[in-house]
Amino acid sequence: METWFPSLTGITLAAWWAAFVATVIGLRPRIVADAVAVDSGMTEPPAIAALLYPPDGEVPGRAASATFLDLAARGMFRFERDPQGVAKVMVAARLDPGLRSYELVVYDHAVKCLQSTPSLAPEHLLQLEQSETDQALLETFRDQVVADGRSRGLVKDQAPRSVRALLRLALLVPAVTAAAALTDTDSNIAFVLIVFCYAIMSSFVAVLRRPVPTPVGARLAAVYRTLRAQLAATSDPRPPGDRLAAYGLALGAPAADRVIWSITSGTWRQVRISKLPSVPVTPPDTIAMVSVTLLMVPILGALALFFVQALINGTVSIAGTLAGFVYFILMGGAGAISWVSIYRATYDSRHEAQVITGRIVYLKVTRNNDGPDQFYVALDNGRTLQAEVFQIGQDLFERLRYGDWLRLEITPKRREIRTARVVTTP
Repeated sequence: METWFPSLTGITLAAWWAAFVATVIGLRPRIVADAVAVDSGMTEPPAIAALLYPPDGEVPGRAASATFLDLAARGMFRFERDPQGVAKVMVAARLDPGLRSYELVVYDHAVKCLQSTPSLAPEHLLQLEQSETDQALLETFRDQVVADGRSRGLVKDQAPRSVRALLRLALLVPAVTAAAALTDTDSNIAFVLIVFCYAIMSSFVAVLRRPVPTPVGARLAAVYRTLRAQLAATSDPRPPGDRLAAYGLALGAPAADRVIWSITSGTWRQVRISKLPSVPVTPPDTIAMVSVTLLMVPILGALALFFVQALINGTVSIAGTLAGFVYFILMGGAGAISWVSIYRATYDSRHEAQVITGRIVYLKVTRNNDGPDQFYVALDNGRTLQAEVFQIGQDLFERLRYGDWLRLEITPKRREIRTARVVTTP
């Protein structure tokens, strides 16, 4: 009988995976396709809209910024300009007593920021998800949004607790049969490995606890799907101060990771930020690429001569010819990239730097576990609808604030910063 244990383990394990996949697919959220009235979704806050659509069980960070926009549209904050024409946010005297817990979290945070920094630029509060200091706030915000959705019957666990418990119990069957197959062995490592594999596979069941729309929530999700399509298609987006702007930001219409609101020109406008620049090539890297390229030139020439002569003499196979061809392509491509980098570096060293001045409307940090962190800033000159992103050093990044005017001297080809300084006027 023990000889059947390994086969029985494989069969029961395959059956468990089939049951798990069938559960995930069978209980996936479905959004009704019936015609809906968009106005019916405006009774729910933008954060709930972001939770319900798309129905992936996530509350995106932009929902917190959208909540601030919604509070402003409801009269709890207002956007003004001081005598010097600088845009600022003011706290209104009126506070809605019916604020939900997550709305109150954003309200208290915004008030605290404005009390500590009265000149805080509006763009900062419209990009709370970009600030590292606000990550704890975002976690609290997300948890409270999901809790509110659950308490009011708008979302539920994808699979009931009983189904999740049954899947974990069913996973014990292949674990027990695998342990039974090893009863004659003296190794404890195998048993430890079985327990470890059970813990890993059991953790997959936690996916089924993600919040998905209930039938009531699915009808609202259909509303927000229609609303998102309408907001994404409009050529005249509603500015901050209008509740539709808050719903547009919450639903990602347009793509919130590439389009931001800016008041640099004196009026609200949507600005598209460029892609994050690649890590610049430093002089030591350039020297290394030049050295490798120069070393590969005679090697490639010698190999090319060898293959040509071998082809003429018929002493090389077709497979060898193809391998040599692939090698030439790869090395030739590497050499071309090296020479392009050399050309750009040489061009930049012989030409004057370009001067770019703009108002800071975007600050971002990219944390890297395997390398140095990357810091970025985007400038809006108030005239175009494009804000270029530049990579900067940590020292400069820590001194910058939203709303500052920054003057950069950058190289024309590689777009590297030579000098950077904060200026008081554009």
